Amino acid sequence: MKLKNCFLLAALSIFLLNCNSDDDSNTSSDITPNVTIDINGILALPAGSDITSLVTFEGANPFDYLAELEVGQSLRLTQPSGLASGEALLYSRLFFFEENLLDPGVFDIQIDTADVYGAYLNKFIAPPGSVEAFENPNDFNRNISTFLDLTVFDAMDNDDIDYKYDIEVAIREADGSVSDYYYIDPKIRIKSRN
Repeated sequence: MKLKNCFLLAALSIFLLNCNSDDDSNTSSDITPNVTIDINGILALPAGSDITSLVTFEGANPFDYLAELEVGQSLRLTQPSGLASGEALLYSRLFFFEENLLDPGVFDIQIDTADVYGAYLNKFIAPPGSVEAFENPNDFNRNISTFLDLTVFDAMDNDDIDYKYDIEVAIREADGSVSDYYYIDPKIRIKSRN
């Protein structure tokens, strides 16, 4: 009986040691930068404008702020600080552009979002009907959200993925009206596995 208990104890110890894997490749935390916007400056611009210069992530302009994401890590964009009651930055779509090989350094070749979402990223916004979701009456009541989560679920083996990203956003004003879309161009890099 003692031999059986020793065997059971040894098997349990081996099992527990194996469960405590040292594979901590996804130990990095998610990134949620503090966002600020110049809402009056944005609303003074025509719809369709690039508002990147009127937005900050962690106090830096998105042109200078680089979010490097690894497999399993997320970038979560939430509501800017300092908004008045009823105001909101509403996230809609994400567009991807790759470098133009005929014009190095220029990212103007649009990529089908299905190629990126199906290969590297998942995008999450508030589902229709939730308290964090709004409808944009300027876009056939398209669902837009008070947050945007981008989660990396895969990456290239040896090369970082550097795309140009345009985040389509709208402004909800204090009176409840929703603007047409504007665009933010953040720097996001998906780190390679190696």
